[in-house]
Amino acid sequence: MTLAHAIESSIHEASDDPDLARRWQAGDRAAGSALIDRHLPRLRAFFAARCGSPAEADDLAQDVFLAVCRDLRRYDPQHPFTGWLYGIARNKLAGFWRQNHPVARSAPGDEMVEHRSPADIHQELDSAIHVWKDVFARLPEAQASALWLRVQGDLSVEEIARTMEISLSNAKVLLFRARQTLTPFFKKQTNAP
Repeated sequence: MTLAHAIESSIHEASDDPDLARRWQAGDRAAGSALIDRHLPRLRAFFAARCGSPAEADDLAQDVFLAVCRDLRRYDPQHPFTGWLYGIARNKLAGFWRQNHPVARSAPGDEMVEHRSPADIHQELDSAIHVWKDVFARLPEAQASALWLRVQGDLSVEEIARTMEISLSNAKVLLFRARQTLTPFFKKQTNAP
């Protein structure tokens, strides 16, 4: 398969997602299975890269699709399915880290000691969650998801494009617009008394 064919196939798949989701909402289980089959491998890889365990990645991916099944009626096919899906994934991953890893892990032999109290760590996590809620409230879902994947997921622009099943230039535009919208807001926040 050539690169051009792979890109065309990916774009075609992404354009089919809202239609499949709409059919799934109407009760077509085969459409739901097609969406799950399409996104499950990437979702597992997304989690595996962030939680370090294939078993935990599988559990998180399963949790995401259970949430998708439960909340499918809330999905608006006018918007990218991947943005909605990875919004759910982001929340599941944040919950996983809050519950299982309140203190950063250190490598074996690493002499770094955590000097923050559990209350300080909890406050920092709450602060970060609050900031991301603000980001998702101020930006369209696709822009917020792309920015989250870049900042929290540490994905390259190319990886963001693949994850969200959009073109590289579209991923760049989403990130640019997100930063352009948020810059005045965060400047105002840092200059506040």
